[in-house]
Amino acid sequence: MVPRGGFTEILLKNTLNSGWIAYYQPLKKNDAGRRILWKLTNPPTKEDFVITSQTSPILHKIPADAWKIPIGKPFPRENYPEISYRVPWEQLQMTRDGARQGCPVGGMGAGSIGRSYFGDFARWQIIPYEHIYDNEIYGSQFHLYVKIKSSEKPFIQTLMAGSPKDAARPSLYNVLSAWPWNYPAEQGEYSALFPKSWFDYSAHPQNPVDVVLEQFSPIIPQNYYSSSLPVGIFNWMMNNPLDEPVEIGMMFTFENMVGRTPEIRNRTRTLGEYSQCRWSEKLPGIRQVHNVLEENQLLGITLAGHKEDLSGLPVSRRGEFAIAVGKQSPDTELSYLASFDCRGDGSEISETFFAKGKLPGGSKTFEGEKGTLNGSAVCATLTLQPGETKEVTMSMGWDFPEIRIYEPGGRIFKRKYTEYKENEELNGMQFAVAGIEHQKEWSEEIDKWHNDVRASVSDDSLLLKTIMNEQYYLLDGGTLWEADTDNFGFLESIDYFNYETLDVRFYYSFTTLRYWPKLENRVMDLFADANAVGFHLGTTAAGHFENLLAIAIPGEFLFCGEVPEEMKQAAAGMGLNAIFALKVFGFYRVP
Repeated sequence: MVPRGGFTEILLKNTLNSGWIAYYQPLKKNDAGRRILWKLTNPPTKEDFVITSQTSPILHKIPADAWKIPIGKPFPRENYPEISYRVPWEQLQMTRDGARQGCPVGGMGAGSIGRSYFGDFARWQIIPYEHIYDNEIYGSQFHLYVKIKSSEKPFIQTLMAGSPKDAARPSLYNVLSAWPWNYPAEQGEYSALFPKSWFDYSAHPQNPVDVVLEQFSPIIPQNYYSSSLPVGIFNWMMNNPLDEPVEIGMMFTFENMVGRTPEIRNRTRTLGEYSQCRWSEKLPGIRQVHNVLEENQLLGITLAGHKEDLSGLPVSRRGEFAIAVGKQSPDTELSYLASFDCRGDGSEISETFFAKGKLPGGSKTFEGEKGTLNGSAVCATLTLQPGETKEVTMSMGWDFPEIRIYEPGGRIFKRKYTEYKENEELNGMQFAVAGIEHQKEWSEEIDKWHNDVRASVSDDSLLLKTIMNEQYYLLDGGTLWEADTDNFGFLESIDYFNYETLDVRFYYSFTTLRYWPKLENRVMDLFADANAVGFHLGTTAAGHFENLLAIAIPGEFLFCGEVPEEMKQAAAGMGLNAIFALKVFGFYRVP
């Protein structure tokens, strides 16, 4: 697909599938978002051309100055830049996630999940120092069902450009085989302007309607509450450009990740066993438990583990996920499926949603056996009249309240968002519900932030994209934000597991200083308390002073303890005291 901004969509009648096929023809640049419909006989004649011309009311919600790439566009490995290594162990150490990335959802210090422009949930940092890149979590997807009133056959699609047949692990080749995989690559557009991203599915050759899925988390300047929350919001926007009604079903399926563990990799340095790897093929050794919450305007499912089994997991892995969907118009029907087998063929879904556009409901509780991997699904179904536009909001939340960097004896950190919890019990649903209830106000605050930055850079689109999208790292930089103390920190990088190395933080701290000054002030206070050397030295200092390596990585020294004298001397040798002075001066320069 080419960017919609320069093209017109033409719909042709086709009785072999859903009834319409979308084509594109060049337009003038100022015709962005213009949609011209041809309703044709079979075969078409010259007299069949233009009937109506209209502008889709949802496409203008995607900023023209957002970063864009066609959905599922291949990025050949030979196009990757050459990586140079300073020391031999870096060749084994450096992360190779590749270019298949996307804007993450989550909260600052709450963990994050990155959804790539292929449509898959791929970049997992639920535990902050644990970087997992795995785009083969096939049960976690969005799906679409569209049926034109006059057509017998619906358009159905799992919204991922790929399928289990592409898996690197042969054991996954046949999972969920009954689902309609392989969204056509480059037949749609992904856009991103942190913390929002948009998937425009309107260009799918068999999709008769305009569909945009907006995704964001409430990372909002000066809003320390919303920015800390473990929540992702997915707002469906749909418009019917046809002259007849269309039934639309939207579904969110999610694998229960509680009890999953990463692969263990051999390490060249003592940075922990689980950094930079995939999820293990080993199935959870706990009983997974799902519970449905059904209220008047909302439906949600908690995906957790049996309480008895959770107690046997490491502290950092004791938590739960939740997914939800809200009812924003009276004619919207909400439905659910409490469980499906993520290692089966997916027929529980294909025989219901992909056949009828809705899920069967049934039991509201589920308890799986040990050694099984299960998922849940929520769905919204509605009818769009000709020219009508509607929205549906879905969300996900999680609750992994405590972090212990080193098991079993490390200090336990409570995450910042736990200060806002209703009680001490695990409650991922609280945050999923908050996403449904507050999505409108949070979305408007983010749009205002974008507009303020636009004005400050005189509408320089490249500078805007750079300023906003580099802030991904606030979520997936291994960020820690401790409750009660407000101690805050992120990793030097996912390749160097050092928290708050002052020499590197110096380059990035503008963001927290400008938009979350209380956090920056707290970090500087901690550096000052440590005689301007901070919690850790970077790898450079550790390389010169081998006895410092043990405190240059996450451990007991993080956020606590007295700074050893030899570390102060090494810090002075690196010039960290001068860097600290410059950073403090920044408080007087940034309003």
